[in-house]
Amino acid sequence: MTKDLYKKLVPVISARSDSKFIINSAPNGYNFFYDLVLGATEGNHDRNCFHLTTTYWWQVEGRGEEWVREQVKMIGNRDFDRLYNLSFNVK
Repeated sequence: MTKDLYKKLVPVISARSDSKFIINSAPNGYNFFYDLVLGATEGNHDRNCFHLTTTYWWQVEGRGEEWVREQVKMIGNRDFDRLYNLSFNVK
């Protein structure tokens, strides 16, 4: 999600008091998604009012070391860290 798209969607979604806005993504550097996650992590409602929920690879039933080895073979260590360990530090 880009900041521009976010700015266009928020007024529409927030027009109803019972609306929900879910953003689902994986880290891809220090961008607008990073800013949203950081604001939700800090719990600083001056930055945003999102509640952060994360799911790491080890929290999914059936994923073990063999699964990790298979994924790393397919996508590499760097992308595995980004996608499954939710690492923003990977470029």
